[in-house]
Amino acid sequence: MSNKWDRANCMGYALGVNEWLTPNGEDYLLPDEMVSENFSKLVENISKNFGLVQIPKEQVDKIQGEVIAFRLEEESDFHFMVRKGRNWFHKRGSLDQIYRMKKAEVMGESWCQSYGRSYCGEIAFFVESAE
Repeated sequence: MSNKWDRANCMGYALGVNEWLTPNGEDYLLPDEMVSENFSKLVENISKNFGLVQIPKEQVDKIQGEVIAFRLEEESDFHFMVRKGRNWFHKRGSLDQIYRMKKAEVMGESWCQSYGRSYCGEIAFFVESAE
């Protein structure tokens, strides 16, 4: 039996699309796009390419609908999470399982994964555009 999210990575899952997606809209991110100096450029690309609007961290709790969180890993990866209701969820790459995270972990200094990655950069939060 096929999992509903069998073709999605973390970004596809967070956006509700069963596809492998990247912040720049390409098949993969280039190494120089993974550095923190390009974070704002990737945030702009996400907004433009996927119909999302960035919101300040202070507004996250005020939003009634879904909120998407995005963060870079220091060397070579990115990760997305989505808040549905009061719970945060994420999907690890090609793995089938959907994981729940506590709000304190999402808002914390890093998203540490059990497989050795640590996403500790700035967090960008998004909501779907009203357009």
